[in-house]
Amino acid sequence: MMGVDATLHAADWTVDASGALRAALTSQADKITVQWRAPNGAWTQLAAYDTFSRNWLRPRYVARDGRLYVEAPLGDKAAVFTFDPETLQRSAVPIVASKDFDLHPSFIANDGDLLGLRYTIDAEVTQWLDADMKAAQAAVDALLPATANRIQVPARGDSPLLLVEAFADVQPTVTYLYHQPTRKLTRLGTSHPRIDPAQGGQTDFVRYKARDGLEIPAYLTLPPGGVKTGLPLVVLVHGGPWARGGG
Repeated sequence: MMGVDATLHAADWTVDASGALRAALTSQADKITVQWRAPNGAWTQLAAYDTFSRNWLRPRYVARDGRLYVEAPLGDKAAVFTFDPETLQRSAVPIVASKDFDLHPSFIANDGDLLGLRYTIDAEVTQWLDADMKAAQAAVDALLPATANRIQVPARGDSPLLLVEAFADVQPTVTYLYHQPTRKLTRLGTSHPRIDPAQGGQTDFVRYKARDGLEIPAYLTLPPGGVKTGLPLVVLVHGGPWARGGG
């Protein structure tokens, strides 16, 4: 096993598409630094800030062409930018951003390059950067208009097959194979075949005001049927303040 000359006090690491270590966050006392490892193995510092600084930076992804993607603040929300290790400047325009939500996306790639980003705002969103994947998503959505359709890409870019996970608030996940040349779906199975979607409660994204006027985002699930008022309420509180709730 061959070791890597990592920086001291490293608390978070970022590898590139080939699996090579390229960036690290260090944490010591109340200071954070962002360290960058060039292709020749030399480490340089990209940024330094206090632990609770508003001007923070977090490496997230290094593409095959060496482009560095980072999370950084845009106002009071986390957004994704590209960052130039030579000039120490992030891009003027974010790759993805939301005025209402912090974005912490997953990066979707195959053996060729970065294809898109997937993140959650009021619902899950996939922002494709690749034109072919944009077209595939549109075709799948046309075939499955009643569900949200999460496409998983194969590691090999020349594969004609895509895995599709179709789901909704009242529909457990149904998995398909999508054959791109023929635009045909093959159903593989469902995660909970005994659940009747007609008995499921629909979920809506809502905002309500606290006593001090602060707006609080929430998901409201109502049972099927005509009665929508005077119902008992179960509240699931997430562990924030920045964490997204799940239930």
